[in-house]
Amino acid sequence: MSLQSYAVAIVVFVVFMFFSYVSNLNHALTASRAKERETALKFSNYEALHDSTHEMALENPRVALIVGDSVRAFGRRVVQQVPARNNLDSALDHSSVATYQLGATVRQLDAVIAELEAEKQQSGERPFRLRQEPFTVDAVVSQPPGGDSMSLAIHIALDTIPLGLRVQCSGVKDGILEASIVLKAPPWASVRIGAVEQDPKGWSAQIGTAIVIGR
Repeated sequence: MSLQSYAVAIVVFVVFMFFSYVSNLNHALTASRAKERETALKFSNYEALHDSTHEMALENPRVALIVGDSVRAFGRRVVQQVPARNNLDSALDHSSVATYQLGATVRQLDAVIAELEAEKQQSGERPFRLRQEPFTVDAVVSQPPGGDSMSLAIHIALDTIPLGLRVQCSGVKDGILEASIVLKAPPWASVRIGAVEQDPKGWSAQIGTAIVIGR
């Protein structure tokens, strides 16, 4: 082999070894980053599992200034894992990418009818209406002529509870997005956010905020 051919072979070998080293290094870095993301996701999910419903206006003055007394905002961290497939998924032939369990209650009706109109008190029936958000009460008190017993017919209507649900993500932290949900409700409703899960693959793909509004 000539000296020139020998030199070319050495150069080719060095270049090959260099690219092999770079390729192996890239694989190692990719595996290391994937491991870091996996660890970060486990830690994030651990925190989310131990999170509970919290009223955001009590934690954030800016939120309190925005919602005022007309709206309540509740929040909770989301566990990023693939939701289990259920019978409804099978019936629809779909796969769920997120599940959110919510519960809402309204404050009790507590009111006193101080007096009725004199003209209606003299009749056999005394109707009255009471409005205390979210309740509308229509009732009629009846007393037969000359009788000493009374009857009450009452109808109570409950307003629809308007709820606004926003699914949000924070900035990238340790290679993952931390997800949470924020639920808006009227001041007379109290909301409890139960188990919340979302597929981390779908979340990472969109890298943004998905909005689902329920009315």
